[in-house]
Amino acid sequence: MSEESAVEDPTGRPRSGLTRRRGAELDRAILRAALDELAEAGYPGLTMDRVAKRAGTNKNAIYRRWPNRAALGLAAYRQLAVADHTVEPTMVSLWLRHRPSG
Repeated sequence: MSEESAVEDPTGRPRSGLTRRRGAELDRAILRAALDELAEAGYPGLTMDRVAKRAGTNKNAIYRRWPNRAALGLAAYRQLAVADHTVEPTMVSLWLRHRPSG
């Protein structure tokens, strides 16, 4: 990268010009990475290092959100449970919602 294209942050360090993910976007990336790690290695293989690397962030960002591995694992499973309840409606649920009264 040429020096002309480098962007400096407030500390004067050159940056790559890419924007950092923050807030809910970073939370989702971390939880998705944790779920992927859990699927591959199970809870015993879940490490903050591996989640951080997979999410493209650092451990400090994870620890600011979740105090330990157990809390991160639970949050990831919770997200999965919520996602499972937002599936397309089934024919039965559509019928129940729109059935004729009487």
